[in-house]
Parts: sequence; C-alpha cells; structure tokens
Amino acid sequence: MKNHFKKSKKNQKGFTLVELMVVVVIIGILVAIAVPVYRNVQTTAKIKANDANIKIIESAIQVYLAEGGTLDDLDINLLVTKGYLKEVPKYPDSDERYSIEVNSDGTYKIIGPVYEETESNLPG
Repeated sequence: MKNHFKKSKKNQKGFTLVELMVVVVIIGILVAIAVPVYRNVQTTAKIKANDANIKIIESAIQVYLAEGGTLDDLDINLLVTKGYLKEVPKYPDSDERYSIEVNSDGTYKIIGPVYEETESNLPG
C-alpha cells in the first residue's frame, strides 16, 4: 500500500492552484490594459472614417458644381445617379446614410454623425 501512494505522488501531473491563480491574474492585467486601448482605437477609427466620408462627399459636390450643376437641385442621391458618387456613404458603425442640406443663402451642409471627444475616449 505504501508503494502505491509513493507511485501516485511521483506521477502527479498538472498545475497547482497557485500557478493557475498567477496565470489568471496576469491575463486580467493584460485585459485591463488592452480594453481601453482598443476602445480608443475604435473611436479614432470612427472619427477618421467619418472625416473621410465627408471629404469624399465634398469632392463629389465640387465636381458636380464645376460641371455646371446648381445648388437648387443638389441632393446626395442626385450625386449617385449622375455618377459623382458610387453610393451614398453610411455612417461608420451604422446603417444610416449621409445627406446634404442646402441653405437658402447658397450654402450647403453635409449631415452626418457627430463624434464628441470626451476625456473618456480621447486617444492617448
């Protein structure tokens, strides 16, 4: 019987509770560091995608106006049908699409999402 217990002690394989707890703590620390960084990267990407979409729409409007188009009939769907835009860009992370609002004073405004930068989601 003594030999049986000695053999079973020698053949024990696996991790101790302390080793497992250390691994869990290390993984927890890595997650605590990675999650805020990931959120900041995600927010920055949405802001940059929004800026890029607005620049694309502005370029299409400028080409449309340079080729003789007027603000009276300016609409984002018109830019698509005339071939100035391939499609109406969508808001980053949404199914909503941008639109153009023409003002009575001869100006236009591109309506899109507003990403507010607060202390909680500023990069860095």
